[in-house]
Amino acid sequence: MARPTKYTEEIQEKADRYVYEHEKFDDPLPSMEGLAFALGIHRSTLYDWANSGEKPEFSDTLERIQL
Repeated sequence: MARPTKYTEEIQEKADRYVYEHEKFDDPLPSMEGLAFALGIHRSTLYDWANSGEKPEFSDTLERIQL
């Protein structure tokens, strides 16, 4: 049985805030590592959420980081 996801609307809001306010996290540019740290999760979880197809808004957040 899989563990329940930590993904919530609050996590999405924190992720979006990180993308637009990354300087407040001492990151000159937003990064996957910085986002994972800001959210308190492992970097692989970012990719799992983005690739699941169940969280398109999170996929959009990661795309903004990769631009």
